[in-house]
Amino acid sequence: MAAAGAPAACLEWSVTRSLAAGATEDEITGVLLAIAPVAGLGRVVSAVPGLAIGLGYDLETALMETDDP
Repeated sequence: MAAAGAPAACLEWSVTRSLAAGATEDEITGVLLAIAPVAGLGRVVSAVPGLAIGLGYDLETALMETDDP
């Protein structure tokens, strides 16, 4: 789905189904790294938000957090 440029909702659904089927977070993110040379970095980067939501990450909050006091 990432290689085809699927919308974030489709990627989220795919991640949820993969986790339910027994895939690990490392395996799912490993797939993105594996397809990057073929699908292109742009497709992989575009897939990250949908993947992150499916894995339960809040990207907006994570990007706003800094280590600076």
